[in-house]
Amino acid sequence: MRQHSRRPALPDAYWYAVAELPRLPVLRLRFADPAQTWYYIDPATGQILKTVDARQRAYRWAFDLLHKWDLNTLTLHRPAWDGLIWLFSIAGTLTSISGIWLGWKRLRR
Repeated sequence: MRQHSRRPALPDAYWYAVAELPRLPVLRLRFADPAQTWYYIDPATGQILKTVDARQRAYRWAFDLLHKWDLNTLTLHRPAWDGLIWLFSIAGTLTSISGIWLGWKRLRR
């Protein structure tokens, strides 16, 4: 089983915290196993901080990103993240109201 290691000094798409920096630096070990497992390890203590496999990485993009909008560039610049969330919330509310209004008009015919 081949492995690749790296010591990220900045958060990445899978090692992050919202509105703050996660514990850094960490050691990231990537294994060439069937699950393509990544381990985030504290280099000072050797403690495994997080384990991420291919399924969890896909879930992060398919669910977490689309529901939390937690990209590092946004979460580290909090006013930008807040503005984007407000914008999407207003757009969602307007879309819902217009759908209800159009549905109500159609049902009354």
